[in-house]
Amino acid sequence: MLNSPRFFLRPMEPADLEQVLAIQAQAYPPELHESAQVFSGKLRQFPGSNWVAQGDEGLLAYLFAQPALYLHPPSLNDPGTPVTGADALHLHDMAVAPAARGLGLARSLVRDCLEWGRRQGLHWATLIAVGDSPAFWAGQGFAPGNPVTPLACYGPKACYMHRSLLG
Repeated sequence: MLNSPRFFLRPMEPADLEQVLAIQAQAYPPELHESAQVFSGKLRQFPGSNWVAQGDEGLLAYLFAQPALYLHPPSLNDPGTPVTGADALHLHDMAVAPAARGLGLARSLVRDCLEWGRRQGLHWATLIAVGDSPAFWAGQGFAPGNPVTPLACYGPKACYMHRSLLG
């Protein structure tokens, strides 16, 4: 556990990517890892929709999100392809360092991300839940849905989830 549970959320910066990759390596199996080039592309293309939780000892968590089309999630390893007519905010990747779990970082990141999406006028929030995460996302108001885009690249247990950003 951390020496200090203090943290603050801030926009992600290119200098954060090394720590982001380290957190990703601790949180996901290798087949779900995305490269520094993929993350750099997302950060460059969507600089306002990516955040980190900063603690006294470095980064504790991160969240990449990007404008997308409802029911058409971007694929794994998408480098931040812009979408015309985006109506959804896709929460593409979020991870919390194992030593920082239980501090409310994920909920804080999701709350700020969803508020950002509302301010952008987007109608939906979407994501692909992997592993054992569907229960967490259900607790954040997300429900399973049926995307048009196949999810095979996310693994056999991948679950498309969505929630309204309106109201």
